[in-house]
Amino acid sequence: MINWELYEKRLNVNGNTQRERTINLAKKNISNNVVNSPDYKDMIVDGVHKNLVVSSTDMDNKKRVKSMPYETIKLGALIVWNEMHWLVNSVDFDDEIYQRGTIVQCNRIIRWQNPISLEIIERWCFCSKPYN
Repeated sequence: MINWELYEKRLNVNGNTQRERTINLAKKNISNNVVNSPDYKDMIVDGVHKNLVVSSTDMDNKKRVKSMPYETIKLGALIVWNEMHWLVNSVDFDDEIYQRGTIVQCNRIIRWQNPISLEIIERWCFCSKPYN
């Protein structure tokens, strides 16, 4: 006798629709194969180790990044990579397989003092005109 309930579960294991199955298969393929790419980099994103795919642009201080499937990139996140600080300055949220965006290399540290605790606060930033 055929167990139709088990058969339906097996058919829908990667999604209920063909579209869901295609997206989930693409995510699985990317996760398995991208680790062999030279663009696959280990970085620290907001204090957490993450792997991103980094590709060059025409500018040395700007790169394109792609997240791993099932991970996100937040706008304004600080990335430490190759002992340099980078800032996520754009993110395209219109992709269901992975997120992509751009990062720019930070060129300044801004400092200020908290008026209540008198603590000195430092943050990395990017200034397009750093001397103005």
